[in-house]
Amino acid sequence: MHLVEAPNVEPEELRVAMRWKVKDLLDMKVDDAAIDVFPVPDDAYRGRKMAYVVATQKAKIPAIVKMGESAGLELAIVDIPELAMRNVSSLYLKDNNGAAFMDLRRTGSTMNITRDGNLYLSRRINTQLDPEVMQSDDWPSLRDRLVLEIQRSLDYYESQMGKGQINRILIGPRQLDGEAMAEALSELLAAQVSPFNLADYLQSDVAFNSVLQQQALTAVGATLRGAQRLEANGASAPDIEDDEIDNLNKLGNPEAA
Repeated sequence: MHLVEAPNVEPEELRVAMRWKVKDLLDMKVDDAAIDVFPVPDDAYRGRKMAYVVATQKAKIPAIVKMGESAGLELAIVDIPELAMRNVSSLYLKDNNGAAFMDLRRTGSTMNITRDGNLYLSRRINTQLDPEVMQSDDWPSLRDRLVLEIQRSLDYYESQMGKGQINRILIGPRQLDGEAMAEALSELLAAQVSPFNLADYLQSDVAFNSVLQQQALTAVGATLRGAQRLEANGASAPDIEDDEIDNLNKLGNPEAA
């Protein structure tokens, strides 16, 4: 996923225009790539029109479709983790004044900042955090590196994008240490960090423990595209106010869902 300045073209022409704008950024031939675009909000970059461009090899898409069909699913959208996360946060979190939502994993992490359900910033965080990272000798250095990456993203949102300060950060489900991780990060960041429990919002026929929550987070998020905001099952939505086959062609386009 690449953040690039959007050319001054009609919305229906943007995908084609962006294909050639990012061709030198891709690790594949542009003719072999399935590409889609989702613009960031108009007020995100002080009047500059910017957009995220998502690309994958066309040859990979039939395998994804086949996998879904083999599971008895009728595929409507091929989504990406960043937008699946956005679907979760825009549905369950009050982000009127901005909210940060993080998915911390062994294979790398993602941080989204949304406001009013719109994705303003999505960044890949390279710090690797396995389920038992807090028990390892490397935790202090990994923690400090993670805090630095988080703070850089928050500073970028505030200074480069001209938006307000993010005061709350939610951590997506972790297998073992969600609450402890949130507490450790809160001690080193000005923003309050809290764990997000997906089980507070979804009913399940199986035990929806933290392990399953993390494994299913992006799959759940993909199914939520276009859903309306709901109240939690017996819980209040985390208050962050102050305190969607069109292969990849509909990727990032909620109106097409």
